[in-house]
Amino acid sequence: MHKFGVINLYIGVILTFIGLILGFYELLTSEETMNDIGWLAAVPAGVLFMFLGTSVTLLSAPPKKDQPNLDDM
Repeated sequence: MHKFGVINLYIGVILTFIGLILGFYELLTSEETMNDIGWLAAVPAGVLFMFLGTSVTLLSAPPKKDQPNLDDM
C-alpha cells in the first residue's frame, strides 16, 4: 500500500503541474476554444490524487524499529 500511495502522489504532482502549465498557456494563447478548460480541469483531479497518495502513504508507513508493535501486546 505504501508504494501505491507514493505512485499516486507522483501522478498527482505531474497531473497538477501539466494541467496548470498547459491550461494557462491555452487560456492565454487560444482563441475561444475549450481546450483550456480541459487542461485546467486536470488540476483538481491532480490535487485529489496528491491527497489520496499522501493519506495512503502516511497511513501505511511501516513501524519504526524503536517503537513497540501494538500487535505483540
